[in-house]
Order: sequence, then C-alpha cells, then structure tokens
Amino acid sequence: MDAYDPYGEQRVNGVKVVYVVMILFAVNAVLPIPNPYFYFFFAPTFSMVAEIAGLTIPEKYRNMLHCMVITIITVFMFNYFAAYWFIFVLVFFYSLLLYLLFINKQVYVVCIIPVALAMGAYSLLYQELNTNFYYIVNNSLTQLLALVIVVGALLFFPLSYYYRLWLRTLLLLIQHTLAHAAVLLKNQEIIFDPVKGHTTRLFRYANMLPRNFPCYSVLRISCLINDLHLQICVPEHDELILDLDRINLLITELNTFKVAVAHERPCEVKNTSFNELDKLIHSWNYLCLAL
Repeated sequence: MDAYDPYGEQRVNGVKVVYVVMILFAVNAVLPIPNPYFYFFFAPTFSMVAEIAGLTIPEKYRNMLHCMVITIITVFMFNYFAAYWFIFVLVFFYSLLLYLLFINKQVYVVCIIPVALAMGAYSLLYQELNTNFYYIVNNSLTQLLALVIVVGALLFFPLSYYYRLWLRTLLLLIQHTLAHAAVLLKNQEIIFDPVKGHTTRLFRYANMLPRNFPCYSVLRISCLINDLHLQICVPEHDELILDLDRINLLITELNTFKVAVAHERPCEVKNTSFNELDKLIHSWNYLCLAL
C-alpha cells in the first residue's frame, strides 16, 4: 500500500468517497428518492473523479460542481434526444464543443468531459425510466438534489485529514535528506529532481489545511526542511563535502528529529550543527504545543 500510495492521498480520497456515499444512503433512507441507483448514487459518486483531480481545496469543490452540472446537462440531452435519428450527430458535435471549451484548461479540468460523456452514455441503458419529458426532468432534479447533498457533505469534510498527508510527506522528505547526506559521506554526486520530489506535495497539503490549524508553522516547517534538503543536495561550499564529522553529526541529529516527527512529539535536540535544523526543530516544537 505504501509503495502504491506513499503519501496516503488515495486512502483519504477513498474515505471521502465512502463518507459522501454514506450521506447519500442516509438521505435516501429518509426521503423516497425515485430511481436512486443511477441518478442519485452512481452518477454523483462517479463525478468524484473530478474532485479528486483538483490540486487545491477550491479547485476540488469547483471541479466537482462543474462536473456534476455538465453531467446533469449531458444526461438530460442524451435521454431527451435518444429517440431521434440524429442522436449520434448531436453527441459528436456536443462532445466536440465540450472539448473545445476545456482543451486549453489544466489536465485536472479536462477530466470532467469524459466523466460527463460516460454518464450520458450510461444513462441510455435506462430508457424505460425516461419515456417522456416529465420523467427526464424528474431524473435531472434527482441529480440536482444529489449535487446539493454532495457539495454540502464536502464542505463539512474534515480537512484535518490533509495534516496526516503533510506529516507523511514531511517524514519522506526527511528520509530523502538523510539518504542524500549518506551519499555525501561517499563523496558522490547527488542526483535529484526538485520538481518531482516531495516538496511540491508538502506545500500542496499544507495549503489544504483548515484555517484553525497553525498554518504559519506548517508552512514555515515546509520551507525550512526544503532549505535544509537543498543545502545538502547543492552545497554552496566544498567544506560541507569535506567535513565528514559534520555530516555524520547532521545525520544523527536529523534521525533524532525524524523519530520525534514520527511519534508527533517535541524534539529534545538543541543547538544542532545546522542553523536551519535549529529553526526546524523550534518550529516543530511550537507546532506540537499548538496542536
């Protein structure tokens, strides 16, 4: 599981989908929803793909809203014009129009289109539920009700889950820094990709935290561990490469800090060999007290 999902993001997404589905089940248990399987459960849940693809919380909410609205429109059109001979021509030009509207957007927005088109095509399997205009509108209203419930559920989803993701990413970056420090001991070249590394995820999850969190401390820790990692990977002076005792001391101190982070408790190390590590430990201890 850790090899497939090292940050735990897919597990949080799974929890989020189950959370939304359980709320839909609860509403369906209280209200007599007509034709609930596809229009109330399947289509809204499948639209969660667009929410998962978002990179920030506002993007996630916006993608989900756009995906469900376009899905409702697509399902309505497909079912209303299903009995006409030009349905295939309509589907072609409608699909072309959607892609032209979104083709210049980011990848996580473009994924909305195949989801909406797939739901529109899938809805054609339920023609017995769409025999006239009244039934089609009624099923669209069912989807609209599901949209309101899903968006409301997502607004109440605990964003503190993203703190766990940030914490896992912090540990991975510390481990990465330790690995690069070990390479320095061998006087070998360090090869790393700052774009595809853990730093991008670290700041992404930090920006997803709720505002009642000590976000300043979280962002400060993210910056400090990134600075320390870069100082190891791209040393400004050759003295760091040549001073093996200092590198060994850094590895020992950083391992102690890693244990403190893993157990979510303050770190007792003071006056380390690196100024950035001193600041990092101070910020971490403050975060532990604030939480």
